[in-house]
Amino acid sequence: MTSPSIWPLHPPPSELETFNSYVKRLARLYDTSYHTFCTRALKISPRDREALSLKNPSNAVLKRLSAGVGVPVADLRKLHPDSLGDRHMHLFRTGGSLYGREMFINANMCRRLKFLK
Repeated sequence: MTSPSIWPLHPPPSELETFNSYVKRLARLYDTSYHTFCTRALKISPRDREALSLKNPSNAVLKRLSAGVGVPVADLRKLHPDSLGDRHMHLFRTGGSLYGREMFINANMCRRLKFLK
């Protein structure tokens, strides 16, 4: 059995991208729908709505995507929406993108405004 090959088009995920948005970007890159990309490239059953949402991708889906794009599974796990705040904080602390700083500041302002009510 041969090892799976990396897909011809395989950009890395951006620093503030979630797993779902990364897969949507890959689907657009291949000029196909999100649904088609998920069912054909990631081998997700077309009837499995929960799996198609990619909110919590299975290990099998992560491994298929990792093989196709050449990004380690551990790095793909970091694309979970729950880790987005941590990535914003890291960018802010390390002098990352202005967008990251802006999002961090906006999130803090929203938290403060909730406490003021």
